[in-house]
Amino acid sequence: MKNKLFFNVITLVLFFLTSNVILGQKVGEKVLIQYESPHPYHTVDQPSEIVWTQEITYTERATTYLSLHFGEFELHEGDRLIVRSPDDTQRWEYTHEDNKWDGFWSIPIYGNIAIVEMKSESSNNAFGYIIDEIVRGYTQEEMDEVSLPGGCLNPNDTENIACYRENEVDVYNKSKVVARLLLDGNMGCTGWLIGDEGHLITNAHCSSENFPFELAETPNVVVEMMAEGASCGTNCNFPFACGGIIIASQVIPVKSSIANDYFLFQLQEDDRVKAEPYGYLTLRESGAIIGEQIFIPQHPHKFGKKIAFKSTHPEDTDDVCHINEYYTSSSVHPDQIATYGDTFTGSSGSPVISKNDLCVVGLHHL
Repeated sequence: MKNKLFFNVITLVLFFLTSNVILGQKVGEKVLIQYESPHPYHTVDQPSEIVWTQEITYTERATTYLSLHFGEFELHEGDRLIVRSPDDTQRWEYTHEDNKWDGFWSIPIYGNIAIVEMKSESSNNAFGYIIDEIVRGYTQEEMDEVSLPGGCLNPNDTENIACYRENEVDVYNKSKVVARLLLDGNMGCTGWLIGDEGHLITNAHCSSENFPFELAETPNVVVEMMAEGASCGTNCNFPFACGGIIIASQVIPVKSSIANDYFLFQLQEDDRVKAEPYGYLTLRESGAIIGEQIFIPQHPHKFGKKIAFKSTHPEDTDDVCHINEYYTSSSVHPDQIATYGDTFTGSSGSPVISKNDLCVVGLHHL
């Protein structure tokens, strides 16, 4: 027996209602710790010379990733700070443009060691950095303990998105816009590109551990595209599995709402071009239709991309997902739709897409 799942009804003005208390997928714990560069950091004799290297290692408990919080950060124009893995397969560069943030979280580095390097381009320098906190990524056992059951009991009908690469080309291509998000270093959710100006949307409850008592329009959002398996049978069933392409580590908050449970943000200008190959989704102004076929691409539990397309629920007699209910503004669940498509904790923010016209008709949030 499966739970019936509820989704916010989206219109072009993003108007929808919910009164439920919901939590995002917490994927790690924050730990107070301090690492820092010299203040000011060293200058160079040759351009692009590494003037400072620091290894951040966490051994107190098992960890799946480290994310570093730069409480203070200042680089001179032209200088760079690199956060990378020891084998350099993961890396992100920060510049003086990142001086504007009032503290920020780095991209996640898998494992328990992260390397911080500083490269200088001239004899000028600046303060450098202070790391005042890290996130230790939960193990799979810890994830199982903190995860909510989501909308699936048994069986689980979701599949790797790669299973649809050849047989449902339109479905697969539209699902490319769905991103795996990491907010504030330890909140995992799903988001997607909406419109052609580099905007993404997810749930407001993803952006704050204190939701609904606090609304945090955080700029600290790591956006990872194409985090999916190479084939239908690839095992992507663990956090951060089937790594994709990180296109942003900080974003521009635009609008959010506790009552309507959405968080709309925009990529920074230099990052928008990175999103162009994936396309974007559009919203259906007239709303969902009871009985129409839908699908839900998603990143449950921070896994590689899955899709709810098939359904073994008795109400879905043709074995695919549909809009099963549409609740009006006078109902117990005002302005929401319901389906038996499977989702889990971490699927929050996924688009509910009509198979008929490939438009978005809902924003998953329960």
